[in-house]
Order: sequence, then C-alpha cells, then structure tokens
Amino acid sequence: MDKLDRFNQSFLDIIYKGVKKVEEYRFAIFFAIYTIGYLFYVFAFQNIGWVRAFYDSAALFAFDIRIGYEHIDTWFKSLIYIIALIAGSYTLLSVIAPFFKHKKDDIKKQRVLKSKKIIVIGLSYSTKAYLDSIEDIKNEYILVLTQDKNDVYLEKYENYNSVTIESIEFLYQDINALNLSAVKHIIISTDSDINNLEIATKLISKNDELKIFVQIEDRSLRYLHKENGLLSSQNIRIYSHNEESVRLLFDRYDIDGIYNDVIDSCNPFAIAVVGNTSLSYEVVSQYAILGQLPNENPLTIYCIDKDKQAFQDAIELHFPQVDKVPNLTIEFIELNHLKKAFYYSEIWDMALSYIVLCLEDEQTNLDMASTLLELTFIEKIVHKQMNTQLLMAMPNEYKLGEKIKNNMEFLKYLDTFASTIDISNDKYIVAEDRDKKAIATNFVYSNIDIKSVDYDKYEYVYSLTTDNEDEKKEYKNSSYIKINDSGWNKLFYLYKESNRMVADHIKVKLKFLGLVSKKVKNTDIKELFFDNKKLFESKLKDKVKLARAEHNRWNAFHYIHGYKRIPFVPKTQKSFLKAQHNTLKQHMCLVDFDEFKTRADELDTLGYVKGEFEGYDIAINDHIPLILAYAGYKIYQDVTVGITGHRNGISNEVYTKLFGYIKDMIEKESISIKAIISPLADGADRVVAKHILEEYNAKLIVPLPFEEYEYQKDFSKDSKKEFEKLIAKADRVDTISDIDKISKDKAYLKAGEYVVDNCDILIAIWDGEDARGVGGTADIVEYAKQCKKAILYINTKSKEIDRW
Repeated sequence: MDKLDRFNQSFLDIIYKGVKKVEEYRFAIFFAIYTIGYLFYVFAFQNIGWVRAFYDSAALFAFDIRIGYEHIDTWFKSLIYIIALIAGSYTLLSVIAPFFKHKKDDIKKQRVLKSKKIIVIGLSYSTKAYLDSIEDIKNEYILVLTQDKNDVYLEKYENYNSVTIESIEFLYQDINALNLSAVKHIIISTDSDINNLEIATKLISKNDELKIFVQIEDRSLRYLHKENGLLSSQNIRIYSHNEESVRLLFDRYDIDGIYNDVIDSCNPFAIAVVGNTSLSYEVVSQYAILGQLPNENPLTIYCIDKDKQAFQDAIELHFPQVDKVPNLTIEFIELNHLKKAFYYSEIWDMALSYIVLCLEDEQTNLDMASTLLELTFIEKIVHKQMNTQLLMAMPNEYKLGEKIKNNMEFLKYLDTFASTIDISNDKYIVAEDRDKKAIATNFVYSNIDIKSVDYDKYEYVYSLTTDNEDEKKEYKNSSYIKINDSGWNKLFYLYKESNRMVADHIKVKLKFLGLVSKKVKNTDIKELFFDNKKLFESKLKDKVKLARAEHNRWNAFHYIHGYKRIPFVPKTQKSFLKAQHNTLKQHMCLVDFDEFKTRADELDTLGYVKGEFEGYDIAINDHIPLILAYAGYKIYQDVTVGITGHRNGISNEVYTKLFGYIKDMIEKESISIKAIISPLADGADRVVAKHILEEYNAKLIVPLPFEEYEYQKDFSKDSKKEFEKLIAKADRVDTISDIDKISKDKAYLKAGEYVVDNCDILIAIWDGEDARGVGGTADIVEYAKQCKKAILYINTKSKEIDRW
C-alpha cells in the first residue's frame, strides 16, 4: 500500500506541478488568447461585425473549431487551432486542478497520520522557530495544526511530502484520526496559555503516554497545573519562553557583571529592570536566586516603570516571600521612558552591572537603548569607563540582533536576549540539552546519604544509596560514578526547577574560584571527570563559603517560589509530612547556614545526625566536576594575563617562542584567557596584547599611567596611530595617576603595579638586568614576586623561558 501511495503521490505531483505552472502564467495566457484573437479579426476580417467576432472567439475558446472562412490561409487556421487548444487545455486544467490538489493533499495527510510523526499545534513565533530548527525536516513526518491554514509562513512547507497542514479544528472534530499511538512528541504553542492547557489536557485524556512539550508563560499556571492540576503526567514537559530567555541570558553573562570587581570582594552590586512585564518578573526571579555570591555581596534590583506601584504590586503578588530572600533589596522607581527625566535620572550614575529592558514592544526597547547610549552614557563610552551592559528583549530579533552581536564599536555595550530562535529549537527544547547538568544534580542529591559532618574541617561522611558494593566502593574512593536519568522524569516540576537552578549557579561558584566551564566535543565522561576534578580541587580552598552560598541560593529559590519557614520536626515525622509541607509550601530548612551548627544539639534530640543538612550543600559542590562532565563540560582556569616588557630590542624569535609556549601552556594546563591587561606602550605591551586579542578573543583592559593626551607625547607619529587603533578596541581604560601630582616614573610604576594586582599570570619579556629607572620591567617583576603572582618569563638575550 505504501508503494502505491508513493506512486500516486508522484503521479499527482507531476500533474499538480503542471497545473501550478499554468496558474503562474494564466494572465499571460489570457492576454495572448484575446490579443491574438483581436488582432486576427481586425486584420483579416475588417468587414465582420464585432458581435460575430466575439461569437467566433468564444466558440474557439470552447473547442468549436468548425469555423468557416475558407479564404483564410492554412497557417492562419493552424494558428486558430493552436490558440483554441491552449485555451481549452487551460480551461480543463483549471477545472480539474482542485480535484488533483485535494487528492494529493489527502494522500499526503494519510501518509503523515499513519507514520511515526511530530505534531506541532499552533503557529506562534515559538512553533515557527521550532519548525525552522528541524535540520532533517524532509525525512521527518510532521503534522501542523494551525488557526490559519493560509498563513504565508506555511508556503515553504506545502511542497514537502513529509509535512501536512490542517486546521486546529481537526483536533476537536476527529481526534482519533490523529493516530496518537504513532506520535514521537507534540509541541503546543498557540497564542494563549489557556488554549495550550486545554489542548494538552484533551490529548492526555486520550493517551497519557504522549510526550508533550507545552508552552505556558504565566508563572501561576505553570506551577499550579504541573504540581497539582491538569498536567501532572511525567510526560508533560512545560517550558516558558520568558523563563528560558533569562536562563540563557545569565548563561551568556556573569550574574555579577563582566569583571571580577564584585565577586572577588564584598562590594554591593545592582541591576535595573525596566518595564512591568511578565519577562521582567523572570529577570527579578532568577537574578535574586543566582545572585547569591560566596562573599554574600548585597544585591539591589531596581524595578523601573511609569507606574511603580503597579510594578510593586505585581512583584509582591508573584513573589509573596521575596522580602525574605538573603542579601536582596528591591527598590521601585517611577520613571517614564517617553520623558526626558528618564534618561537624566541619577539611577544611571549608580554602579549597575546590567540594565535590562523588558518592555513588550521591541521597537520601544531598541529606541530606549539607543537613547540611553547617546544621551546618558556617551561620556563613559568615550572614556572607556562603561561597566554597565544594556540588554534589551527582542524575541524576533532576526538580522538586527546579529548586527548588534557583532559588537560594533558603539554597540559593544548593547546586546539582545529572549530570541525565539535560541529557545524554541529542536535541540534545546526537545533534546533537552538544557537539562543535562540538572539531571546530574538530581542524581547526586538522590543518591547521597549524609552520615555526618566534621565541623572543624567541614568534611562529610556519606554513603551511596546503592546495593552494588563495587560501585559503592568506587564512589567512596572519590573516583567515578555512572550517572543515569532514571529519577528525573518522575520529579515534580518545582523539583526540576530547583535542580536547574543548582546547575545554573555552578557558573557563579566557578568564577569565584577563577574557573570557567566550556562545552567540549570529548564525550568520554570519565576522562572529563578526572580532568575537572583535579583542577577544581586545586582551587577549592574554602568549602564552607561555597556551601553557605549554595544554601543561600536554596533559600532564595524557595522564598521566590512562596515557601514559608516552619519549626524543625522530628525525623520520624519528616517523611510523613513531606507531601503536606510541599503542598502548603513550607520547609523547616529555611534558616541561615550557620544555624544548623548552633542548633546541632536540638537537631540531635529530634533524631538528625550531626551536619546532616549542611552535608548536602557541601556534597553538591564537591560533585561539580562530575555534574559538568556528565553534561559534556570541561573546567578551565579563567585567567587574566598581564604584560610587562621592554619597548625595543626584542627580536621576532623571542615573540615566536613565547607565543608557541603560551599555546602549549593553554592546552596542557586547561587555561582560558578572558582578558589581557596592557598599558599599550611601544614594544612588548602592544605585540603581546595584539596576539592575545586576535588568537584568544580576550577582553582588553588598558591602565594608562596618566592622561591619554600626555601619554601619547612619548610616541612617534606612526606609534600614535597604532596606539589609537588598539585603544579603540579596549573594553576598559583606567587612568592611574594625575601627572600634576606625581612624576612620570612613579606613574609608570603605579601602572605596572596595577597590571600585577589585577592579573593572574604576568608575562615578563625582560633581559634579566636591573631597571634603568623607576617603573622599569625589573621593578614590575620584583613587585609581582612580592605579590606571589604566577610569572611567565622569557629572557630577551638567551631566549630561555622560565616559570616562577
């Protein structure tokens, strides 16, 4: 039957394509018929009346070729017959075309319905992006159910034999015809959460084993219906464009900002969120949770809108326990982006890591961002003092977003997020790449049984909840454990979200340790794990600080989701009361991390072992290398490189050998260069800076000894041009000293000390001799030794490389 279907389909395709071609040129055909007919009658039969001419033309059009006029030449008669044949054929094809089209579409639909297929319901931006993301769409059977079958977007899919398009009413009129037993998965994304819920519910009522991905934007609907309501099936996968947008945003950007000024200190940090929208609520939610830093830096979120009371009411409604979130302050500010006062507000003078523009209209976000850059931040941009990133929501960014992401000089401080293309694609949503780390996190939590914690060293004693003694022994020796996702699909939606937040927060902890993780092609999890573990443990010096950050994150997550603190209950009652407490959103562990230790005796009387609760915070951090390895991520040292060296007398051989050594060092020692600090003086400063920028896509930080105009006086004409080109690429420029208050030599020394203070590795290109004046290379190297900085030194004379 399938072969017959394929033959019929091919036959009908040929006819239908012919019909389509005729339809394409129908106006030309009509024009030709009547024009030629008109010219013929006027030219050859001027004595014939118009009535007779019209009659004969109509007769020809109807295949009546029994026309007289014996005196007409044969070639004229042939022309008449050809015209009649063309006109008649066109008429016939026009009549039968709908039949063939209907037959063709019916055969295609039946083939798709009976095949193993994907069903896409709704034609929102999300489903359009999903369809576009299917790489092998010609070999996938896809049924699209849409509100508008005439949507021009669908034209590109009409000729695919693997895709059929039906009205969404088809679902309600004859759901059995969908053949739900032959479904790979279903994507539901109409323009209404309620419609999405209704459709998902109807499908589940017919087949509760269906794998359904349903888009729900309203936070209350997501949690209510996934946990207690209509979508409790473990096969239902809820996703939110807004939630995923913010998740990807903070995967791209560090939560505390571009540099390490915040995370390496106890300094406060802040963001501004503009616009009272559902997207802004997700920004507030995830920023409050992921912004729990190891040094417990105070965090402020400024919520800005023309109606601050409405914004405040919305935040308090969505997050009734937000005032309990550790280290967090939320301030509401009334400003209207349509008025001048918005752009000259003192809020923009504050140290903001990000300004996130969340209005629903993309053009408004773009206009607002452009005006902020031109009016408000222009001075900071010109002087390379701009430390704030503007992020604007553009779900359907297309080419504009790509241009902005190319980081043109003026737009390097501007970026877009919330792209539908990034989120609603086959790999991210269906293949669930987003959940690899979360699945591993859940496995660790589920399989670790904390026995006790040594409060002096904060080392935990645990066992693996498995009956496999060999695996237990292997795990006990901290070597390797095989992860599986057996428990993941059974988790409540809130528990899944909690594990996702644990996984997302790993990035914060790695940055604190001077590390970063990157996706790699190496799929050998065990090898990745060993490499990750070795590097991670070499940097992990303060387990308590990281554990406290993890517990603060856990508290923040539960407060954001409306949980309330309750007194500790006896361990014998804990399991019995667990379901009730989750339903009522109550938890006894919503306390400060140190409170577990101070109340250890009380907890002991309730049946809990020493350190049982803190143990999980410590354990999850110790298993970061394993979680990342399972998801295919490798840990690297995330270093800032500083440069000091001579201005002249350095051969090309020195640079060639140095750059070769740097490349080998990066590969062998798992190093990622995030920035180069260089004063951009002649010689070593510039050559190394250019190489690092070009080869490793690093950021450029320039400490100028004194004012730029004065600094350039030391350069030749050609040197000035090179300097200007390089400094234009700088991400940050700091003027270290005032030339009116300090000598040039001392200013150079202070600039060199700035390089040392802010780098992880100092590259020294030096002849090994004493400095010829204050602030020379020898002085900077000596200062780096005193600061116990890692130094990569190449001798310009012997060309020997050493590491100190």
